[in-house]
Amino acid sequence: MRAKILSIIILLLLVIVFTVQNAEPLLIELWFWNFSISKALLIFLVLAVGVILGLIAGSLAPRKKSSPLPPGPPSQLL
Repeated sequence: MRAKILSIIILLLLVIVFTVQNAEPLLIELWFWNFSISKALLIFLVLAVGVILGLIAGSLAPRKKSSPLPPGPPSQLL
């Protein structure tokens, strides 16, 4: 339990340091739109979109049906 709390605190400190170091705004120009967003927020948004797309692609992929082993004695290795 104590190791879990310590790892959460370390992870939060790393996220805070990352956010502070990447807090400056970034101007994004896309066709007719111009908007400003912090680098850290943009990185987290891209990460979230990537995770969501990965989960969707993984759930849409056809799965192999595992065939049961044929009955009989186990094979022997030589």
